[in-house]
Amino acid sequence: MAGDKSAPALWGVKVANVEVKQVDLPESMLRAMAKQAEMECEKRSKIIQAEREYSAAQRLVDAVQLAGRAASQRSARVSADTD
Repeated sequence: MAGDKSAPALWGVKVANVEVKQVDLPESMLRAMAKQAEMECEKRSKIIQAEREYSAAQRLVDAVQLAGRAASQRSARVSADTD
C-alpha cells in the first residue's frame, strides 16, 4: 500500500463488497465467549434481584410509615375524645 490508495486500487480493481462466509473460532475462544455471556447473564440476574429487593424494602418502609400515621391519628382522636 502506498499513501492513501489501497492495493486493489493500485491494481485497477474496485472492491464493492467483502463478505465473510464462515469463521471457525478456536475452542478456547468459544469457551471464553460462553463464559463471558454467562457472567453477563448472572450480572443482569443479580441486578434484577437487587432491584426487586429494593422495591420490596421500599414498600415495607411505606407500609410502616402509613401504619405509624394511622396509629398517630387514632391516638390523637382518643386524646381528643377523653378531653
